[in-house]
Amino acid sequence: MFLLKMVLLRNYEIYSEWVVTNTRVCYLSIFNLKTVL
Repeated sequence: MFLLKMVLLRNYEIYSEWVVTNTRVCYLSIFNLKTVL
């Protein structure tokens, strides 16, 4: 049970990092598009 918790927590950390990075990338590309246009 404890091990499962640790694995889930780790996966959640990785997932949230990935989401934050993707959001930043999306935001930057939108911003760049607006600047170009």
